[in-house]
Amino acid sequence: MEKEEYIAISRSMLFRLLTSISLATMICFFTTETSSALGIIPTFFITLTFFFIITVKFFPTSGAWMNVRFRNYKRTRSGLSSLPSSDIPQERFLDDYRRG
Repeated sequence: MEKEEYIAISRSMLFRLLTSISLATMICFFTTETSSALGIIPTFFITLTFFFIITVKFFPTSGAWMNVRFRNYKRTRSGLSSLPSSDIPQERFLDDYRRG
């Protein structure tokens, strides 16, 4: 992974997180009638999780943060050796996918 790709993934993850937090905050404060923390706090975390999962469709490069190339880039930046990898999917994952 090159530096530009790392920056793009990091920027996309930041925008994804900020979008999720802002949407969850708007939902919590504009839809609740009472200011009870017992209702706002759980609603915030549930909607934050929901929007964080959904926003990967709007920021697709942030979904690549756990792929092997990203982990190898982080390892080489910290001075460790990179892990052997092939970008070909493993057959056991394809079998699970084919079974449905």
